[in-house]
Amino acid sequence: MAAAAPSPGGSQNFTTPGTYTFTIPAYSTLTVAVKGAGGGSMKLWGWLSYGGTGGTSNFTVEGQTPIVAGGGGYSMHCIDGVGAAGSASGGDVNTNGGGAPGVICNGIAGGGSGGLAQKTYTSGQLQAGTQVTVSVGKNGNGTDNSGGAFGPVTPAQDGSVSITWTGTQASVADKNANLANALTALESALQALLAQFGR
Repeated sequence: MAAAAPSPGGSQNFTTPGTYTFTIPAYSTLTVAVKGAGGGSMKLWGWLSYGGTGGTSNFTVEGQTPIVAGGGGYSMHCIDGVGAAGSASGGDVNTNGGGAPGVICNGIAGGGSGGLAQKTYTSGQLQAGTQVTVSVGKNGNGTDNSGGAFGPVTPAQDGSVSITWTGTQASVADKNANLANALTALESALQALLAQFGR
C-alpha cells in the first residue's frame, strides 16, 4: 500500500454576505475567525436612513457547537452614542465587539461593531472531507440622503469568516513504509547486478 502523501497548508476567506459550504481539508491545525457585521445608525435626524443591526456570521459543523459572531447594534443617531457590541460564542476566544466596525458619522461612531469568535482545531477534531456551513452577515448600513452634508459617513462593514490551516506531514509509519520500499528496491537491484556478474 502506498504511503499517504503530505498535504499543504492553505487559507480561505468568506467576505461576501451569504451562506456557503466549506470542505474540511487534510490538516494539522485549522483556525477559524468569525466576525459579525457592523451595525447601522442615522447620520442626523433622518439624513441617513435608519439601517439596522448588523448580520450574524457563523461556522457550523454538524453535531458540534457552532462558532457564532453576532452583528453590531443599531444606534438611532451617531450623536446619541454607539450601538451595542455584537456578541460571540463557540470559540476558544470570544470577543464582544471585536468584529467588523459599524457606521461612523463625521468621525463619530454610531453603529456597534460585530462580535469576534476564534477557534483552533487540532488534528482529528474535524474529519477531512466534512462539509461545513459558513454564513457571512451583511452590514446594517442605511442610505445617506444628505448629499454629503454634515460630514462624511464611513459605512459599516460586512462580516467575514476566515479559515487557515497548516498542512500534514508524513507519519512515522508512512516514513518507515517508504524506507522499507526503498530498501526492498535496492536489494532487488543488487541481486540483479550480482546475478549478472555470476553468469
